[in-house]
Amino acid sequence: MKPDFTAMFSPLGVPCGYVEEFSGPQYKRDLITQKIQYMLNRTQRMFDYDGLPDGIPRDILELYLQTIGYAGVIDIDGNLFITWGTLGGVPNEFYRPTKFIVANPGLQRRFPEWQKHEYTIDEDCIIIRNDALYMGLYPAFNHYANMLTENEITMHIDSVNRRVVDLLTAENDSGFNSAKKYLADVADGKQGVIMSKAFMDGITAQPYGGAARGSTELIEIEQYWNGQWLNFTGLNANYNMKREAVMSGEAELNDDALLPLVDEMLYWREQGLKDVEEMFGLAASVSLSSAWGQRAEANDLYEDKQEAEAEKAEAEADKAEAEAEAEAEAAEEQPEETDTSEETDTSEETEESEETDGENNE
Repeated sequence: MKPDFTAMFSPLGVPCGYVEEFSGPQYKRDLITQKIQYMLNRTQRMFDYDGLPDGIPRDILELYLQTIGYAGVIDIDGNLFITWGTLGGVPNEFYRPTKFIVANPGLQRRFPEWQKHEYTIDEDCIIIRNDALYMGLYPAFNHYANMLTENEITMHIDSVNRRVVDLLTAENDSGFNSAKKYLADVADGKQGVIMSKAFMDGITAQPYGGAARGSTELIEIEQYWNGQWLNFTGLNANYNMKREAVMSGEAELNDDALLPLVDEMLYWREQGLKDVEEMFGLAASVSLSSAWGQRAEANDLYEDKQEAEAEKAEAEADKAEAEAEAEAEAAEEQPEETDTSEETDTSEETEESEETDGENNE
């Protein structure tokens, strides 16, 4: 699923996700769009670029990559531009697209003589990917935004229903309209006012159990989906079902699952910029930024520490092994010296006995 930019931005470039009413299908769509936009604002800080020309703004590049899944770099009259278009053409041996078709009215107005709108990938244009499958982040963002919106609408309805202790049953049109007006006032946060005795006579109240329900489950669901969404983007926001203190080890259980997607995104951006440099001579670089960069640095420091500790342990083991071997060699040499001394003593005793026998014979 690809994003609808007409729904994401107005013709003046102003976001269209502002929520004015808290009911109806349009409210739901606006709330989903608004949540996606807020998360895209966060992930805009995921990467830092250096050396990009004016025709490749960092924010536009990231918007294309994260929402569409890819973007094309083309050359128009010696100027490099980032744009998006349709991938097509006869697939190559890996069933990948070979053509990039561009229809950009803004570029056309800026360069009236620009007539080339079909480019051959890796020959006269470069495709920078967000990931190996050209997916981008928008499909997952749309999923999480939908789940959060559904839960928040339920929370809103639950909050309104808490104001109603009884269900009202009307026996005539007058009672129905009065009850409807009364409930509308309650929904608007006003105090309901009974205007006539006829209202009381024509309305029957039935106990409503909704007011007794708790919101704990809805709050937990909200925290769960928020945590899952942030985890998906590589940020540590653990959701814990325990209603007690969380140990540091428990808080770090999912650290290994946070960075693989971010590493994948960084890899394809680096590959894309490398291809752009080989084709167009543009020397640009990309690196992780903000919280993602800090986490990567922390992981690197942790890995370096682990390697240093492993090397230290290995050196200590080698030293202990060498000392053990030296002790073993010393232990092996000690009995040999004892045997030599015994042989010397025996030979001396033999010589003394021989001398004594000689004297006796004389």
